[in-house]
Amino acid sequence: MRGINMRKGSKRLVAAIGGAVVLAGCLSALSVGASATSLTTVTFVASWSSPNVLAIPITTAIEKGFYQAAGINLDVTLPPTNSTDEDLVGLGKDDLGASTVVTTMDAIQAGLPIITIANESNENNYGLFWNPGQKVDAQTYEGGGVGAYTTSFSNAMLVFYAKYFHVTANKVKIVFVTNTDIPILVDHKIDFATSTTNFGAVDYKQTTKHAADQLLATQVGAPNTPIWTYIGNTKWLASHKSLTTAFLNATLRGTQWAMAHPTTAVSLYSKYFHGTTGYSTAHNIAEWEATSAVLQSKQGFFVGQASEWSALATALKGIGSLKKVFPADKYFTNVYIGNH
Repeated sequence: MRGINMRKGSKRLVAAIGGAVVLAGCLSALSVGASATSLTTVTFVASWSSPNVLAIPITTAIEKGFYQAAGINLDVTLPPTNSTDEDLVGLGKDDLGASTVVTTMDAIQAGLPIITIANESNENNYGLFWNPGQKVDAQTYEGGGVGAYTTSFSNAMLVFYAKYFHVTANKVKIVFVTNTDIPILVDHKIDFATSTTNFGAVDYKQTTKHAADQLLATQVGAPNTPIWTYIGNTKWLASHKSLTTAFLNATLRGTQWAMAHPTTAVSLYSKYFHGTTGYSTAHNIAEWEATSAVLQSKQGFFVGQASEWSALATALKGIGSLKKVFPADKYFTNVYIGNH
């Protein structure tokens, strides 16, 4: 089948789309580049419990046969919640996965054997969004309702905003959402939404046809570090270095191909998820193009820097979101990136 498997311990695509999917088998994908008998299965858990465009490098590489050409049968699942991907990798339920820098730090602090093997994105584009004309001050931030996700990254960024507005973080009226808080912002059910510019800002403009006002996390004291990453179970990685490098090489091919062909990449993404992405093609293209803009740094794709991890860990400890700062090489490694 196309990477979605009915393994125990993670949310299945069938569950995510109400049971509408008929599992099809891997045969079409296996016809490209390698035979079924020559492929090695690698299990991978996505970062989000429902489809989003961060999966496009993966879905592109699957649909274009890049993993198969690298000798990999990539078996992908969606996690049961938006904050359990690192648990599934750390517990060995999945070999590799997608995550965020803060979630990874929390998991490592908790003793889970995971490490970041590549940056997916390369900047902190998290932001606070509001309707034009909305009053923005300590009183409205504390009591007007702030949309947020139940993720470690979101929780950490909220502390920076509370400090900026000089309010106590646990006194802010938080309205938690699973997928997007933009609709309830547009309907004036909350005064502020939180998201990233490639999701929240795009969602707002696609919905209203004009831009939301915004205040980026980097403007209120958060360090400008990557958000999304690829992670691996350290025990599995120790005996699969070449396979991990092959995975990243194929993922990079998927990333670059999708950036060069955004419309077709979105079509392949929709095909992979059987049309259940939750948004229109135009919306998905806009999100993917905005996502593409934050994927590459001056060092290129995937490459992590010790200074980024150290700065983030120090900042998180400073606001009480992290108890202990480890050396940067406890959080990330570049050794699996091809030609590095």
